[in-house]
Amino acid sequence: MLLRCIVERENEEIRLNHPVEFMRLTLTYEGPLHAASGGETRNAEKHTIRQRFHRELRDAWQTHLALRDSLGRQMSRIQSRVREMEAGRRMPTVPKSVAFPIIQRVDFNFVPLVCRDLYGICELDILFLRREPAGGIVNQAGDIDNRIKVLFDALRVPQNDNEIPSTITPDFGEDPFYCLLEDDKLITSFRLESDQLFGEREQSDAWVKLVIRATVKVQRLIPENVGLGDTI
Repeated sequence: MLLRCIVERENEEIRLNHPVEFMRLTLTYEGPLHAASGGETRNAEKHTIRQRFHRELRDAWQTHLALRDSLGRQMSRIQSRVREMEAGRRMPTVPKSVAFPIIQRVDFNFVPLVCRDLYGICELDILFLRREPAGGIVNQAGDIDNRIKVLFDALRVPQNDNEIPSTITPDFGEDPFYCLLEDDKLITSFRLESDQLFGEREQSDAWVKLVIRATVKVQRLIPENVGLGDTI
């Protein structure tokens, strides 16, 4: 299968004529999901949702064969980062000699599963259960429901320190802090199915249940990502 998708090899990089699947995983969320606006960024809510996904992704890192083997190396790098910073030397945000980057935002060490350095991309299939009747994801202006944009922000690493409320610090088990995406621009496609949520009348109108099936692929093979998945 791999030989059929190789286009050319340049130095240690193998270019492919189509992306190769690395893994599939399912993330879930149940709770409030509000739309963002110019005056309300929903950064605190995004981080709360991000924490839910972190716990699920942490389990994936501990159980998926390729990710589990990388977990010890990730922890060693974080400890090394702490020692360097205590000595007054700041390490680069994304070390180039390792597979998965560590991205620092305030006191957090974020580790994205889908990242540019590994030529990663992601496809999403989302079941969106909400209090409203099925449909209505696209409004009359042709814009997608702003709650989906909040969800995409919660799936990625914060773009800057300002996206993390100043009162929030890492909880126990949140160092490293796992995210699905380094950037939501790495989402190459998504399918969205809307349906009505029943049995939650005691909750607010913003209450949702989400089932997110993520397919993670790589666009090129390099020494840092080869062997990550069974199909590579």
